[in-house]
Amino acid sequence: MSKTYRLTERAEADVEAIADFIAVDSVDAAVKVVLALEDAFALLASRPAIGHVREDLTDRPLKFWSVCS
Repeated sequence: MSKTYRLTERAEADVEAIADFIAVDSVDAAVKVVLALEDAFALLASRPAIGHVREDLTDRPLKFWSVCS
């Protein structure tokens, strides 16, 4: 079952800022990064328990997920 996700306005702005920063050097790379992020968002929406804890970064109960393009 595929679940949907919705980014906050701030998250959407962050993704756009990331894409704009990368696009200065390569529009193709910026597109690849945005697509990789969208794939990760969809995966995390469908399987929210995946990820790993990083106790070296925070003591909050957060999980981390790396995105590579």
